[in-house]
Amino acid sequence: MVYGSFGNPAQCTVADRFYVPSSHPEYDKIYAMILAAYTAQQDIRVYAHSCGPVGWYSVATTTYNFLSSGSISVRR
Repeated sequence: MVYGSFGNPAQCTVADRFYVPSSHPEYDKIYAMILAAYTAQQDIRVYAHSCGPVGWYSVATTTYNFLSSGSISVRR
């Protein structure tokens, strides 16, 4: 779960958070990009196409922006 000023691109029940499932084929690269941006104090931009619950994080009726399909980029 990543917190920030991302808005709510997929119109989920919770804004400004997005989740990258560990099953994502590019998970390790996305995680590294997020850590690098955080370390360099750079903003990241996220565009998500779907919402979904994160069972280990909250109740099933709460949905978050998923980066299962979508894009992420670092803004300078």
